[in-house]
Amino acid sequence: MQIRNAIDLDVDALYKITQAEGWHTFTKELLSKLLMTSKIIVIEDNQELVGYTRFLTDESLTLYITEIIVAKEYRSQGYGESMIKHLQETFPTVRIELLSHNNQFYKKLSFRNIGSGFRLP
Repeated sequence: MQIRNAIDLDVDALYKITQAEGWHTFTKELLSKLLMTSKIIVIEDNQELVGYTRFLTDESLTLYITEIIVAKEYRSQGYGESMIKHLQETFPTVRIELLSHNNQFYKKLSFRNIGSGFRLP
């Protein structure tokens, strides 16, 4: 298992994962743009990209996870947890925040529920 920063050559694999989840608004063009405007780490198993986490951070106070996804056939094997731990180790002084429907996963990792968020359209 290896975690590294995403690069342009990862776009096809990122696209494959997002499409398998039904995230059809995530085009290859959008993913290429996201690589330039946010941070993305990928996790590989035997040199195959099996998941990624996209996040934004000021590297001082807050890190906000916008997406975390692991390919269906690789779930429940510790890949998502490994990416979270990687972020904690890389940015040890920032708080990590996110919005999620997978509450059990985050509770298992010691996240606490801080209420609901808001969004414009």
